[in-house]
Amino acid sequence: MIYPVQNLTGAVSIPLVDATAYPTVQAALNANAGGCVYLPPGAYTEQLVIPHRTMLRGAGRSSIIKAPDGSTGPAITNALHSNFCGVFDLAIDGNKVNQTNANAGLVFDNSWTYDSAMRPT
Repeated sequence: MIYPVQNLTGAVSIPLVDATAYPTVQAALNANAGGCVYLPPGAYTEQLVIPHRTMLRGAGRSSIIKAPDGSTGPAITNALHSNFCGVFDLAIDGNKVNQTNANAGLVFDNSWTYDSAMRPT
């Protein structure tokens, strides 16, 4: 499934790639770095690192990223020194009950994150 996405100026059209075409959501993000990955409704248990200039867009509360049991970090974070990353329209479950460390669901650190860099057309 490909959906058109444009930046704020409307000058660039970027494909929105369906994450289910890959074995993991992280594999979809890595293969489409610099683009936008769509997360269909469902629960996905994994830790994600959002690459530089990459967006992850869900289908609302029905798209859930859940931190795995015993995680040592957040459910979603950004790659080191990455800019223009975004996470939109999804739920994040830090799975606090099954963690041994104090983790957060979402941590974007050491970056300039602009949540409106891309909007659906």
